This record gives sequence, structure tokens and C-alpha cells, in this order.
Amino acid sequence: MNNTRVTLLQKLRDRHDDEAWEDFVKYYERFVAAVLVQMKFDAHDRDDIQQVVMLKAWKVLPEFDYEKSKGRFRNWLAVITRNEARTFLRKKYRQFDLEGGERQEALKTLSDSWQDPEIDKISKDEWKKYIVTLAWENISGSLSENVRQCYELLNETVNVAEIALRLSIQENSVYVYRKRVEKQIMKEILRLEEQLG
Repeated sequence: MNNTRVTLLQKLRDRHDDEAWEDFVKYYERFVAAVLVQMKFDAHDRDDIQQVVMLKAWKVLPEFDYEKSKGRFRNWLAVITRNEARTFLRKKYRQFDLEGGERQEALKTLSDSWQDPEIDKISKDEWKKYIVTLAWENISGSLSENVRQCYELLNETVNVAEIALRLSIQENSVYVYRKRVEKQIMKEILRLEEQLG
């Protein structure tokens, strides 16, 4: 960990640092929601579980000792999300009037689902998508209109000749813009990874 930079996780040791908690929610709430989407929860249940996960994180993080060598923070958060999702569903199953055997089978299926390798894969896949989206959101406002539109059109798989025609630029400019934006995105991803743990 870079000693000259105070990361978000370090700032969260102070429960009274409202700005750090707002940043935590801003950065991680969408990630938790994305994990829950992959776990097939509907919007209402996602919101309920997400609130519990964020509250649990708020309670634990001031004493949380993050060691990068033991794993990524996002993996820990995904495991908390999985555990809270299981708890949520167990409570939900108890509300249904199921016969003993049927209820037991439903709970066993739930207990066997979302094992560590699966939740690790969900966490890793969702984090990759999330961090790229976040990096794009962070840098896109600083780009010129042509550069931003060019990159967005490339992501929509519009061919280079068509982009050049639409934006009234040379085709080689499309390649230059793409390289420039990709470099900025990678730099921002590295910054976010450092900051977010």
C-alpha cells in the first residue's frame, strides 16, 4: 500500500468522517447491487439486501484490517453480500407455508448455492465491468466533445470510416483518440484500484 496516499479504507477507520462514508457508498453500493443482480435478485429485494450490507460494512470497517495479500476488499464485500443474501432468503422461506420436506429442500438448495468459487467469479467479473464504467464516468467529462463521441462510437462498434465521416475528422484521428482515451482509462483504473482497495 502506498504510504503517501490515504486510501478510502484507511479513511473509513474514522466513523465520523462523513465524506469518506459518502464516498464509500458512492463507490461500493453500485458494486453490491451488480453482485446481487448476478445472484438473480429482483430490484426490491436487492435494495433491502444492499442496505443491510452497507450497514454491516459501516459497523465493521472502522476495525477492519485490510491486508491486500489476503485478498481484495471487494471479495470480502462480495462474501458479506452473499451471506446477507442467504440470511435474507432464509427469512423469506420461513414466511412460506411449505411442508417440512419441501422447506428443508429449498433451504438446502439455498445453502449449497453461491459457494466461494462462484461468488469470487461473480465478484471479479462485476468488478471489472464496474471499475471500467467508473473510470469512464470519471474521465469522460474532461474530454473534448469529438474525442468523447469518437470513443463512444467505437464502443458501439461503428467502423472507423463511419466515425471519421460523422465527426468530420481524419480516420487516423480516430485511432489517435482511441489510444489517448484508453491510456486515460487505464490510468484512472489504476488510481481507483489503489484508492478503493
